[in-house]
Amino acid sequence: MPGGVLAVLSTTVVGVAVPDLVSEFDAGVDAAQWVTTAFLLAAGIAIPVSGWASVRYGIRATWLVAVGLFTVGSLMSAFAGDFGALTAARAVQGLGVARSNPSCSPPWRSSRGRNA
Repeated sequence: MPGGVLAVLSTTVVGVAVPDLVSEFDAGVDAAQWVTTAFLLAAGIAIPVSGWASVRYGIRATWLVAVGLFTVGSLMSAFAGDFGALTAARAVQGLGVARSNPSCSPPWRSSRGRNA
């Protein structure tokens, strides 16, 4: 549950902040949209991988790695000095959000008995 809230909150905050990103980093709106695009692309690519990783390494371990990636990406975003660093940090966040969202759990997880 907390992972799903992080995903929604993170996407919403950046969507609202695009005008401020344009003025802070002196970039165009089309360039500022890449911050959101990098996040969504990374999440979209990592979702199938996270399902496999949950089966291979366990749901708890995969979730902890995902939350750790999201936290590292958040810290990188907070200290990003330029637009490229911010875009890369958002991609790292997207990798973490892919598994931290509960809807990304593999449907067969409870039938295999590997919930831990």
